[in-house]
Amino acid sequence: MPTFQIQQDNPAIFEDANLQLSRMVEELHKCHGNHPLQHGARMHATGYLAALRMHKLVSDAAYNNLYGSLVIVHDAALAKLARASD
Repeated sequence: MPTFQIQQDNPAIFEDANLQLSRMVEELHKCHGNHPLQHGARMHATGYLAALRMHKLVSDAAYNNLYGSLVIVHDAALAKLARASD
């Protein structure tokens, strides 16, 4: 069985993770006002990050940074949507 080496914390992984966060924001905007779908968008992004960590594609420190970014981006998107609907 062939083996391959995976570089943990590869910059390409971070690019993909940031793309996933951007997609989450797009989904939040698409389903504005639908809280179950908004929650689903966040859980999808959270699951993506968890899979990166579980498969050791990112270190624990990198995961914590990415998850912190997810929370910030998520909360900012929801705040922006709330201001827009006022």
